[in-house]
Amino acid sequence: MNYCNGCWTCWWKTPGECIHKDDMPELYQSYMNSNLVLHFSPLEMGFVSSLLKTVNDRCVPLVHPYMAMVSGECHHQKRYDKYPLFGLIYDPADADAEDIEITKDLYTRMTLNLKTEMKFFSSNQKPIKELTHEISHI
Repeated sequence: MNYCNGCWTCWWKTPGECIHKDDMPELYQSYMNSNLVLHFSPLEMGFVSSLLKTVNDRCVPLVHPYMAMVSGECHHQKRYDKYPLFGLIYDPADADAEDIEITKDLYTRMTLNLKTEMKFFSSNQKPIKELTHEISHI
């Protein structure tokens, strides 16, 4: 998976399509055909892994470049009618409470920009039965 290089081709020249020829088109299709997308990541240096950050950055083509005011904030307009709900299961590793809160806030903002909601944010240190119960009741 290639890093986003910020060329904005996915918005202006080939709307909805990135210039990189990698596995992201399959991921986009899976995302958009899902009701819930769960991300899993260790917290490294206070945030999700670089691989997951790359995936998040590469989700830019899922929205339009055009802006609209939403609750007094500028946000991108939808490209699709329906977007999946999101969740993050994280391994806190050596993260502290502030790192976890910052990650939650940033992920919540990301989902807001992707026209969806963060429905699940939890540590992998919860018992598996508790995690599965919470996820199954979203």
